[in-house]
Amino acid sequence: NGVTSENDYSQVTVTPKLIDVSVSAVAGNPRPALGEIVEMSFTVANAGPETATGVAAAIALPPELELVRAVPQRGTYGLAGSEDTWVIGEVAAGETVTVVLQARTLQRGTSVVSMQISSYDQADVDSDPNNSVESEDDQARLEIAVPLFSKRMFMSEASQSSTPPPTSSSFFRRLLGG
Repeated sequence: NGVTSENDYSQVTVTPKLIDVSVSAVAGNPRPALGEIVEMSFTVANAGPETATGVAAAIALPPELELVRAVPQRGTYGLAGSEDTWVIGEVAAGETVTVVLQARTLQRGTSVVSMQISSYDQADVDSDPNNSVESEDDQARLEIAVPLFSKRMFMSEASQSSTPPPTSSSFFRRLLGG
């Protein structure tokens, strides 16, 4: 009946445990040469106010990059059956954890490496896990650009040539018919 003075009335206030998990990513060299190893750091931070539990992140390496090594500060990365998952576990309020991936470049051109929080146990104040909404702070992406041509390519071709490269003056004389 809604009468608060009666003994059959009670009120419960539920305060949810909130977290604020965000991610960032940086490449040591975002423009490596073909065949070189690029080092990428992926970071998960929790601004709190509560400890985040059950935290995992998916890091999708494209086929143009071959994973060489993964070094997680906490948890595991790349277990069988979940090769692209970093299982972190707990991230305390105010804490930051990182995984470093090293990958070899297999192809020229631009590759995109994406990271997204795939799970946690609490409610996040401004994002939802695994929903692919780019405007949320629980996902990041890196572009790794392997140049189509490299200085090394031209230098090695020039060093294999038996004729010396033309000087600028000889080039212009030939161009002008002189």
